[in-house]
Amino acid sequence: MVKSLSQNPIFVVGFPRSGTTLLQSVLATQTNLFSFPETHFFTSTIRLIKTGKSGFVLPGCLGSVISDMRLHTGHTLATQTIEKLNSQAKADTLSVKCIFETLVIELLNKQQGEEDLASIRWIEKTPGHIKHLETIQSFYPEAKFIEIIRNPLNAIYSFREKLPDSKLHTLPALAHQWKNSRELFKKYSAANPDRAYSTRYEDLLTKTNSSLAGMSDFLNIHIDVNKLNKLPLVARNIVLDQETWKTQNIEQGISEDIVDYQWKIGQRLQLGYLLQDDLRENEYQKRLNLLQYSYNICLESLNRLSRSIILAPFKKTVRTILEKTGLWPYSGSES
Repeated sequence: MVKSLSQNPIFVVGFPRSGTTLLQSVLATQTNLFSFPETHFFTSTIRLIKTGKSGFVLPGCLGSVISDMRLHTGHTLATQTIEKLNSQAKADTLSVKCIFETLVIELLNKQQGEEDLASIRWIEKTPGHIKHLETIQSFYPEAKFIEIIRNPLNAIYSFREKLPDSKLHTLPALAHQWKNSRELFKKYSAANPDRAYSTRYEDLLTKTNSSLAGMSDFLNIHIDVNKLNKLPLVARNIVLDQETWKTQNIEQGISEDIVDYQWKIGQRLQLGYLLQDDLRENEYQKRLNLLQYSYNICLESLNRLSRSIILAPFKKTVRTILEKTGLWPYSGSES
């Protein structure tokens, strides 16, 4: 596979509903850059792969692995390809990377001839791959990673409103997931500054030229803003029919309109408290309104009370009141 596929890919990652599809589509409008639907390979498929003592893939797991790849990408591997994978697995020569690249090659072949694959640069976008940066780098030492950040209040709202089964996630859990994604990328970026780059969704919309200029320098490519008019067309190679929450990427290009979703007051207070440091650090909140400030002070005071045995009952009473009014910002036994 290494001989037929370029080894310097670009991976776009971030919290879901943060503009990852938009950024992926923007990059794919450029000359010699190609992309395809989310693979979820390192978040889902790789968990189904079983290897033997030699480190190569065992034949028995291939059926579920191939089904999982089809589920996420909407692509069915060619019969000849499946036979080849099975043959390699039986010969104890099939690697995990070979399975991934087999999928990538067939997805790219829908847009580009196989003879050109070694010369093009490909883009993989699965938001959850932000949790597997080191693993991906072990596969592709020359890969580069771009994280796109969106105001967490808007990203979390969009996540809950548009993604299937998303309301099964509590607000505290989603706030934690957003914070964790950022921390993982910052940690990786600190150790690999030449491999990692962060950009803001809001800047991509309102400061398009400067935002793309930064990415152009990082990727060492020329990004032509005049080619962004191809964005809706390019998005059709990326967005699956069942991904209805992404239709905006097909229907329009880059819009300067930034949607600020309106939370219910209690939910807004909870997220404002849980994400206060992140909102400030990423320049999404320069100052607190009086209500949010008072709420934050109240919660911080309660947390300090938990250290006092004498005042602990008072904290329990206040917590009960906040829980009954839907203003307690933690899940379960968290405190």
